[in-house]
Amino acid sequence: MPTLFLVRFAFITSLIFSSAAQADKHQDYIKEIGKSIEALTEDKTPALIKKAEAGDTKAELLLGMAYFYGKAVKQDYREANKWFRKAAEHGDVVAQYQLGVDYAAGLGGEKDYTQAAKWYTKASKQGFAEAQFRLGTHYKMGEGVPLDYPAAVKWFRKAADQGHAEAQWSLGIMYQGGGGVTQSDAEALKWYRKAAEQGFARAQYFVATMYQNGRGVPADLTTAYMWFQIAQVSGEPSAERFVVELPLKMAPEDVETADKKADEWLKQHPQ
Repeated sequence: MPTLFLVRFAFITSLIFSSAAQADKHQDYIKEIGKSIEALTEDKTPALIKKAEAGDTKAELLLGMAYFYGKAVKQDYREANKWFRKAAEHGDVVAQYQLGVDYAAGLGGEKDYTQAAKWYTKASKQGFAEAQFRLGTHYKMGEGVPLDYPAAVKWFRKAADQGHAEAQWSLGIMYQGGGGVTQSDAEALKWYRKAAEQGFARAQYFVATMYQNGRGVPADLTTAYMWFQIAQVSGEPSAERFVVELPLKMAPEDVETADKKADEWLKQHPQ
């Protein structure tokens, strides 16, 4: 199979199953799908189409994936969405999620946030963490659904409780700003830390700023500097100036301590 396809499919599955708990729930299914797509060749396509046309849900999903990625067929987002919809209407959670993605991005047609939110909702109700996170974002932004911070918090929390790092960070944002919840810096820091410990760079930066400014925790420049360094290594550009400037305000021994702690953390959490 072409390397580009492997990379693209690996990327989408990493998005779909970004939390450990969610992977436990759906991992076997996605592995089965991945193997089937990997094995798909042009001579096998007619049989797949026949099964899909007969209403086989898995075949409908696979055919949608084939058209989406251009595997053994000519890439065609509209045709992909046609088969995703059939599988989604039969209750397939991956197809429901993928339809949401396609409507939100305008793949195979015009962007339609209402339809995106509709299909994310269906996948979310089946416990799909990435869909829950995206649905929470729709409610936070008022895209395709009414602006509703409590609803955003509800779906962020469901995804965050499954270990979804970006949802954890987003939930922290809601607590820090008091959107849909009682404002709490301590609770915000808790969720930032959960995401940061998973390697989410933006959350690592937020943890650093909380320690720097004494929000939700006593001010601690040593810990702040440690997290700024980690965030920079993780690819967060906002951390760079603090990595340069903060040591100028610190005692040399505190800088050394932060350096050691950052090195230890990075060794334990390879990028």
